[in-house]
Amino acid sequence: MTNLKPIEFGIFMPVANNGWIMSRNSPQFMPTWELNREVGLLAEEIGLHYLFSMGKWRGLDGETEFWNYTSEAMALSTALAVVTSKVRIVASVAPLLIHPAVMAKMISTIDDVSGGRISINIITSGNQQEYGQMGLQPDDWDSYRYDYIEEWLEVARRLWTEDRVNFEGKWFTLKDCMCNPKPVQKPHPRVVCAM
Repeated sequence: MTNLKPIEFGIFMPVANNGWIMSRNSPQFMPTWELNREVGLLAEEIGLHYLFSMGKWRGLDGETEFWNYTSEAMALSTALAVVTSKVRIVASVAPLLIHPAVMAKMISTIDDVSGGRISINIITSGNQQEYGQMGLQPDDWDSYRYDYIEEWLEVARRLWTEDRVNFEGKWFTLKDCMCNPKPVQKPHPRVVCAM
């Protein structure tokens, strides 16, 4: 018999208005803290393995203003970590929007708050309007985004596992950079890339 990895089940949190249904006939809701807390606690109670918060900075407009209202994934994940005790928390992050040293410190802190239950989902892209509205959509981003994210992850992982980091890359430079305390999880929190 082969070694089968156990299957984990989780839920996408209602971090954006109207969830995953783009219809005006479906129930319309806003992504409130109360709704997310209720869903997170219920998911933990029924034994789901993780709560997954997407990162969204701009909606798709239209008649229902689909995803025009969203909660920020890191802040929401920290709050969910405080009110839950067992379920894994997966927060989405767009490396294009935040320096890896800042994110490494944030994740180390959330890992402490959660008792070692935080994971991050790397968003490799977004629609051009999403980052473009902030002036953060580089020209030709699609041609090098995976190389950029690979370097971003290398910096974050080194900060989570090494005392001091010196790094000279194509996009990031660190000189005697520290990230303490380290994450609770060893060697570091899980990193996923949902496609």
